[in-house]
Amino acid sequence: MSEQQSTNGNGGVPLIKMDNIGRRFGNVIALEDVHFEVGYQEVVGLLGDNGAGKSTLIKVLTGIHPPTSGQIYFEGQPVHMTSPQDARALGIETVYQDLALVPLMNISRNFYLGREPTKPMGPLQLLDKELMDRSSTEALLNIGIHIRGPQEPVGTLSGGERQSIAIGRAVHFGTKLLIMDEPTSALSIGETRKVISYTTEAKRRGMSVIFITHNIHHVFEVADRFTIISHGHKVGDFRKEDVTQDEVAGMIMGEPIPDRLKSRIPPTVNTRPVEIRTTGDGTPIDAVKGPTVKEREQDKRNRNLAFIAVVLLIYAVMFGLIYTYTRPEIDTNTGIPPLEEQETGPGFVFSTPKSWRVDRAEVQIRHVIDEQRSYAMTVVWDSVRKRNISPSAPLSKTAATLQADDVTPRKFSPGTDITISGRPAYRYEWVNDAPKVLRSGVTYIFIDGANNFYEATIDGPTEAFADHLKPLADAIMASFTFK
Repeated sequence: MSEQQSTNGNGGVPLIKMDNIGRRFGNVIALEDVHFEVGYQEVVGLLGDNGAGKSTLIKVLTGIHPPTSGQIYFEGQPVHMTSPQDARALGIETVYQDLALVPLMNISRNFYLGREPTKPMGPLQLLDKELMDRSSTEALLNIGIHIRGPQEPVGTLSGGERQSIAIGRAVHFGTKLLIMDEPTSALSIGETRKVISYTTEAKRRGMSVIFITHNIHHVFEVADRFTIISHGHKVGDFRKEDVTQDEVAGMIMGEPIPDRLKSRIPPTVNTRPVEIRTTGDGTPIDAVKGPTVKEREQDKRNRNLAFIAVVLLIYAVMFGLIYTYTRPEIDTNTGIPPLEEQETGPGFVFSTPKSWRVDRAEVQIRHVIDEQRSYAMTVVWDSVRKRNISPSAPLSKTAATLQADDVTPRKFSPGTDITISGRPAYRYEWVNDAPKVLRSGVTYIFIDGANNFYEATIDGPTEAFADHLKPLADAIMASFTFK
């Protein structure tokens, strides 16, 4: 795609043109039908008393407040700025009265505040502190600002030094227009001279400057033209050589325009021809609009979300692999993990999965749980005499007595006679469906050769009963052996 350039035959346009700008805050009229222009490579003093509307006009220009009426033109093109980022994207930088600096941060961090350069570190983006230190030092030095070091905290600097950092930052990033809001307020004479020299340097480097101030003496040293605002209305534009400081001060305080200035020729601004860049087929490039600030921000957010999604996916894969290779091995035939851990009692021994451990071991009880505390096994024993159990009575009858005496809300299923370690035993299942409990289990009762009565219970989650708990319980009790 080739480019051609043509010049608008209607003449040149200023850098900034604000036509009939109005701004209301409810019933308060802050600006009304204000016309304001800034030419190329000129310093315009924007003057007015407190509450005149100077700051409101600048906030409209920089996208902080949208205009209630009127239109803004930048290099001849209508623009609609909805945020300070839009103004920055056009090349407009502002040094606010509060400087917009963070005292606890160092000079280089403040210099790149909101524009921090990064360097990749694997999937992460880290601050490129070396570039920030080097570039901020060089940029400040280029406009005559000497600093002791880029790592010095801004909070340790004087007011003039802080002002110089803010101005240097704006000059470095603001390629076309620099707005200075009360830059010499609360500064010493020496520091004020420096600010004025920085303003002159910015103009010499091809920038335009809007200098907002109450101090007429300061602005007279650097301004090419003055725009005076009073009570939200524009009083007039004046070339510096056409007015005196006293006349300007009088108009700021509300005095009428001197008679000798009423018939003057309106001051001209530095304009440039409108350049319309076209593609090879004659289509204006400006008609092919690039992404807006909001679109760029949305694109940035989308990239960040995609990066987060990739990181989460990597973590999910990692944890999946860790789980796969560290979980207990399952017997594919029975769905039961290998019984590798051996637990012992005074006269018996049994095996459990490797992840199980003894939680309670007393004279007549063993309690074993798994590491997730999902499954548990309890073995209690005592002599048949102390339990008042007849060794000759059927174990099914003993089980019925135990179930009748049970105080928990368990529902028991019919049991069956089995053998454990060659001894008669009885096995029955149960479910506890009380609110917030929902446990199920298998209980085994049997009597050893020394007339000790055993009650072994293995319980776990209700939903795991048929598939896992029941076969696991049978396998553990199959390993139960008397010494």
